[in-house]
Amino acid sequence: MEERLANSLNRINFIFRNEKIIVECIKNSEGFSLLGESFGPFEKG
Repeated sequence: MEERLANSLNRINFIFRNEKIIVECIKNSEGFSLLGESFGPFEKG
């Protein structure tokens, strides 16, 4: 999945850097789709 995401980002001229991204959910979420990939569900906290 990471390789497909990186390829998709390269195709639309984004620079992808392999850095850790930390986020905190402010409410529960069923998830989302980005560039054909699905992420989630997520829990608050």
